[in-house]
Order: sequence, then structure tokens, then C-alpha cells
Amino acid sequence: MAVTTGTTWDILLNDEPTTRLDPHGSVSARAAYQAALYDRAVLVDLRSARRRSHDGELPAGLSVAVVDRLELGVWLRESLAARVLLLDDDGDRAGRLAASAGPRLAAVAGGFAGWRAAGLPVAS
Repeated sequence: MAVTTGTTWDILLNDEPTTRLDPHGSVSARAAYQAALYDRAVLVDLRSARRRSHDGELPAGLSVAVVDRLELGVWLRESLAARVLLLDDDGDRAGRLAASAGPRLAAVAGGFAGWRAAGLPVAS
């Protein structure tokens, strides 16, 4: 819980962020970061091990699962997460997966490239 001064801007800054979906079922990288940080969603990294080692890992402290894209269906059936955000290299594959699934899934717009472009933390 944040301590606020009660001013309008302070209340807006400390209010829980909303996750607005675009028509293609994606959320911004910043919204995905906040959702994973505050355990409102699980961020599923679909990138290959080679890409993760080359480009960087998602930071510790986030609600993250690393799932092979071929095993995503099994993981989704077994997962208790109410909200799942898919992250791939550029957002294309994750966007197609999220668009074909129900409201539980969304893609991170721009994928990991969008994550980095937004200046979000990356573990080496």
C-alpha cells in the first residue's frame, strides 16, 4: 500500500495500473512488467535458450515462467494463473497465439525487443 498525500496526481500515480488490451490482444511491455511485478499475471518467456542467453533474461523478482513453445498448451492446462502474458522475440508469434486463445492470454507488444526499447530491466 502506498502512502499518498491525497493530491489528484499522487492518487493517480499510486493507483493500480490498468491493463488495456489493444484489438490484437496485446499489452504494452510496461503494463506486462507491472503485472508480473505485482503478481497480477504470469509472464511466460517463449524465447529459445540460445536467445535468452544472447539477449538477456527477464529479471528475478518477477512472476515469470520459461516455457518451451511446444509445451505451452500443457503448461496452460496445468497453470493456475488467471492471467498469462506471452513474451517472444518480437511479439509476432505470441500475438498470434494470444489472438487465437481466450481472454486469459495476451501478448507483450513488441516482444523482448519492445521490452528492451521500453528501458525495462534485463538480467545478463
